[in-house]
Amino acid sequence: MAAVALALLAGCAPDSFRRNPEFEAWIGEVRQACYRERIGVNTVGGLLGRTGSREGNHFLNETSRLHAGMITPEQWTTRVLAFISGRRTDPGLQCVLARLPE
Repeated sequence: MAAVALALLAGCAPDSFRRNPEFEAWIGEVRQACYRERIGVNTVGGLLGRTGSREGNHFLNETSRLHAGMITPEQWTTRVLAFISGRRTDPGLQCVLARLPE
């Protein structure tokens, strides 16, 4: 049982259980700048505002991994698009990536 719990926790984004002020500040910037930008039929603001939904949770989790350097921008794009229909050229994806800290 403990091994299963550890395996599940290992797959979670780094801020899933604790607040990260740097991530919170960055996601606030993303929300402000990219709110109306689309990823498929969704907007970035809509995804961030629906963190209780499967799509919103997935987007926030993958975006947290991106910010923490756990995945590359290319991996983030692939993972987001695998769950949320859209295209690599969607402005919401480009907007988020343009604000990613170095």
